[in-house]
Amino acid sequence: MHRRLLLGLISLLGAMVLAEGATRLWLKVEGQPYERASAERTIRSTLDAVSGLTAGAMTETGAAGKRNGPEYELQPYSGYVHRTVAVRTANIVESFRSQKKDEYVVVSQGGSMAAGFQGKGLGILLKSLEDSGATGGREVRAFGLSVPGYKQPQQLTQLVYLLSQGCHPDLVLNLDGLNELRISSGNLGSGLEPSFPSRGHWGSLLAAQEIDGAELDGLLRVHQAQQRVLEMGNRILERGDCASALTGTLAISRMARSQDEWARTQAELIDSRTQRLKSEGAVGYKARPGGRDAVLEAVACWKRSSLTMHQLCEARGIRYVHVLQPTLHDEGSKVMTEEERRVGIGEEGLHPAVVRGYPLLREALSELREAGVEALDACDTFKEVSETIYVDSCHVTQEGNRILANNIARMMGLPEPSGNDSAPPKDK
Repeated sequence: MHRRLLLGLISLLGAMVLAEGATRLWLKVEGQPYERASAERTIRSTLDAVSGLTAGAMTETGAAGKRNGPEYELQPYSGYVHRTVAVRTANIVESFRSQKKDEYVVVSQGGSMAAGFQGKGLGILLKSLEDSGATGGREVRAFGLSVPGYKQPQQLTQLVYLLSQGCHPDLVLNLDGLNELRISSGNLGSGLEPSFPSRGHWGSLLAAQEIDGAELDGLLRVHQAQQRVLEMGNRILERGDCASALTGTLAISRMARSQDEWARTQAELIDSRTQRLKSEGAVGYKARPGGRDAVLEAVACWKRSSLTMHQLCEARGIRYVHVLQPTLHDEGSKVMTEEERRVGIGEEGLHPAVVRGYPLLREALSELREAGVEALDACDTFKEVSETIYVDSCHVTQEGNRILANNIARMMGLPEPSGNDSAPPKDK
């Protein structure tokens, strides 16, 4: 009996070894050689993606991992704001009220890609700015005011508020483009004015003022789906499942299915909130899609808003730089790796509003340049980059931020920074 048990174990071990070898060989033939580090990065990126409690109503996590309250809150001028950005806004206003004259102040604006760029990317760009002598030897102080989900005219209203409070930055950097198309088209399709803030953020915060029983059920489903993903991902990492190509590949597949379920429950919650706000006659929720073109409206709003920002800055001697951001959904802008295709495109394919809208944004960018705006096209920043840069449709790795920073510096006529390991800027 012991002999049969031993033979059975040997056979099982042999089968596992063969399965592992076959999986690795198959992935290599498919051009996706398996790497444990890459698999674990994929699991962690999924965990990061589902870290919010609900769409547009995420909570801030303290050092001890405890939730401190809403991460986003309503804002009277730009619709909503991230708590960290609200603090930074107060800091820049206070800085100018104290009439400090020995600093070169930079304001960075945009959506979530710009927010990610505010770390290493902005630090590299500012180092290049210092090397050029443009700062006049003054200490550079950067205020990262980019907020996930922001699109025009939110950056415009944000800037107007700063100027109205006496702020006079030396440089305003606006990195945007994707949200204008994707969010505006989603808004109009749901009956919300395309110029309004993201229906996920704005609608969630607005609806949260009064929650009914059906919405509580939706919130519970989102939370349960989130917990399933978090618990599964943490177990996978703790057990070391990614050490094996066989179990690692299965783990990534299971995580992807669970993340899709979480995303579906969030979409259902957002739709439910949208319908309630429409039935209550909330401001902005009476838009009729028929006969309107969200893409054309978004491009026009984007162009007008940027031109107005330029005019406001020019009248005050402030340098305004507008950068059209790259995105994986801009056809031909990058040769996608299999991982990028999986995490950034998926089964739904390229976003039609982005595919159609990006050529229109480039046309508008050219018109802005003719009007005197320092308008830069960063769409092809990763065109010649073969490795994985995108972690989803628009957010990039730190290496991606480094490449983007160098490209923006080049287009701004700045020297290549003396070091690409610059620390994040002060007050980022």
